[in-house]
Amino acid sequence: MRRVARGLLLAALGLSLAPAAQAQQRAARPAPRETLAAAVDREMRGCIGTVREVPRYLECLDRQNAALEQRLAQAMERLQAAMEPPERGAAFAEVQAAWAAYRQKHCDFVGTSQSLGERAPVERAACYLHFAIARIEELEAALRPPPQQDRPPGQAPRGGR
Repeated sequence: MRRVARGLLLAALGLSLAPAAQAQQRAARPAPRETLAAAVDREMRGCIGTVREVPRYLECLDRQNAALEQRLAQAMERLQAAMEPPERGAAFAEVQAAWAAYRQKHCDFVGTSQSLGERAPVERAACYLHFAIARIEELEAALRPPPQQDRPPGQAPRGGR
């Protein structure tokens, strides 16, 4: 009887240690990186809270748009500085100006919809937010080095000489 009780105790301890070991393994793994869109969504929810009024939405959107504009400018500067030859940097500036003009015209159009009523400015600001998130993600992805390809030693990359 004592052996059975001891066996059950050890089994119970083993089962209770398993979740702890699993939690320890999960803690050792790096947490998945939060996407920019998820971070902005989290910040917006925190800012808006339970107040569901147009002025509050606009205040929160304006705050997020200001922060994203700074991050966008930084990404553009870093990408332009990294371009070779320098002429590509000038061409990139033209592309970026065209993108900004399109964003403004598109979001201004969205914000003039009569059917939205008092929410039209909210939709316009949200449009700017969505465009900024997408462009920042695009530019920051261009700044990251390409992933390393595992190749056997001495093997040239495909298409290489």
